[in-house]
Amino acid sequence: MTKVSKLHHIDLEDGKFAQTTAADLAQIFAEIRKEQAQKIVLHFHGGLVSRDSGHASALKLLPDYEAAGAYPIFTIWNTRETAITKNLDEIAQEPVFKQLVRRIGQFVIGKMVETVTAGVGAKGIDELSLEPLPTVPVNLEDLEGYLSQKEAEIGAIGSEMETLSDIQDLQVQRELEKDGRIQRETQKIANHIKEEKGLAPPGGTKSVATTETTETLMSQVILTDIEDEMTDPSTKGLAVWLTIARFGWKITRQVIKRFNNATDHTLYTTIVEEVLRTLYVDSLGTLAWNLIKNDTADAFDPNEPQAGSRKLLEHLAAYWQENPNLEVFLVGHSAGSIYVGQCIDAADQLLPPEAKFNVILLAAAATFPFYHDRLDTLKRRVKGLRNFALTDEQERGYWEVPGVYNASLLYLVSGCFEEHEIDMPIIGMARYYQEGDRFDRPDIQELRAFLTDERHVWGPTAAGAVPGRITHAKKHGEMQTEAKTRESLVHIVKGGFA
Repeated sequence: MTKVSKLHHIDLEDGKFAQTTAADLAQIFAEIRKEQAQKIVLHFHGGLVSRDSGHASALKLLPDYEAAGAYPIFTIWNTRETAITKNLDEIAQEPVFKQLVRRIGQFVIGKMVETVTAGVGAKGIDELSLEPLPTVPVNLEDLEGYLSQKEAEIGAIGSEMETLSDIQDLQVQRELEKDGRIQRETQKIANHIKEEKGLAPPGGTKSVATTETTETLMSQVILTDIEDEMTDPSTKGLAVWLTIARFGWKITRQVIKRFNNATDHTLYTTIVEEVLRTLYVDSLGTLAWNLIKNDTADAFDPNEPQAGSRKLLEHLAAYWQENPNLEVFLVGHSAGSIYVGQCIDAADQLLPPEAKFNVILLAAAATFPFYHDRLDTLKRRVKGLRNFALTDEQERGYWEVPGVYNASLLYLVSGCFEEHEIDMPIIGMARYYQEGDRFDRPDIQELRAFLTDERHVWGPTAAGAVPGRITHAKKHGEMQTEAKTRESLVHIVKGGFA
């Protein structure tokens, strides 16, 4: 694998020097002084990126930044490339996952129809009238089309959809408990647990006779519940699938709640997110995402002698004192936007008061609360800013994980990875710049006042867009290296944001 020269990158793991050293960093700034550089670009790639991938993108961008008259330094921060895509592919093949998404879709469509239907049942006094199960597709891509069509036919219902009534609660639980496919697949999982634990030879109950076993990527807490249930004498081994039925009922209620409070991401996507969040969180990547965010903070730790980005800022502060007209550009793709925020935070303590950055964000994964917490610092330290991102139509216009997740990585981050809030507002998503009560809260409104319309570029841009405001990226991952976006980066670094 060809790598970027050590004169143009630092390599970090957990925020500390790894394959480069403090001496290598000193050599970078010796070269900067030799070249008398008046422009420096600090580029931060995204999260879930391997070392090799970080170098590959840097190799594409290096000549662009140099052509713009800048000295580029890439932070290769080894963000724990995970098996998230592989895991989601495997989860999507689990029959119990597909059946749960299918059944929950059936239930929520029933609730939507009830909401817009006048007369008996309009207030949940009767059971839901469910679409016949054979008409509900099993294949997830077909199911997405089916649910989207039904959702469009029914129309927007927003907060009008009430939660399940007591009668409907019992109906959903009963439907899930008697679902033969859920019974068989849960029994196979139980058999695998028995085999691993040596609890008993594999074998089904009288009602679900199977000796087959199957592994699953469900979280350990769910598997523990299944194990407890199958060894509970009160169940007499007849209902190991009740765990999944109970969780399916809870997921149905949660999906309805998200529609009620306008945090849904359309029906199919919301169901998939809730099943993943509830049953598969261990395999989903949430832990990896939290560790990635920790890495961005650890890289600036003032108490860690090997904190690479802190050392870089110390060198930058010294060089800025020598060159008060220095221009520094911070470029962050995806989770690199979180890195940019941490960088500005730390720089506020190290750089002269007059030092300000030019910031370019590419499909930014940082949240509104994260940047809002730093809003005062941003106002002091940011001279120019441009936020390149996809339109919401484009963000929802492709499958980030074909066959299972039908929206971009940022939707997945917003709906699944951020633990503290479902439908977490992300600054690189057009969704959160729309008008409406959902987005009237202070952190969104105040940050939007700083991230003015002039600072956004929504792509793919139409013909006629002016230089520096063009991107033809159609996917989240393309935003960093797509040709027209790179041309915009060159234009901005060379001539500013005009």
